Amino acid sequence: MDELQKMHYYYFYWRSKGVNVPSLFKKRGFSNVRIRVNEDLVSNKTALLELDEVVRNCLKAGIIPIISYSVDQLRNNPTDPEAIQGFIEWWVVIAKYFRNTSYLLSYDLIIETSDSVGDQRTLLNQG
Repeated sequence: MDELQKMHYYYFYWRSKGVNVPSLFKKRGFSNVRIRVNEDLVSNKTALLELDEVVRNCLKAGIIPIISYSVDQLRNNPTDPEAIQGFIEWWVVIAKYFRNTSYLLSYDLIIETSDSVGDQRTLLNQG
């Protein structure tokens, strides 16, 4: 099980035990949380609904949620048209789904521009 799968498992495990994880984070002094996602939310509606639950629970607890897409395909090959198209489709789904959500919801479009994607600064900065 990779780190993202562990976080998913633990969040929903503790939720099933009645623990509100975002409220616990708030009590510990956190003001925001980065929600790393590596699921295909374009075709996996269950994962999208789970993300929605986490986002809403964060907002309800007074924590600023930051959706962060962990996309290895784009990171490893940032000039691949298929990787770019998949990245765009993923963010379009997220933008449409959360369009009426609180302005506090934030987005981290690309987690840490390192590896091959970091070498493509011109590509990353195109408007």
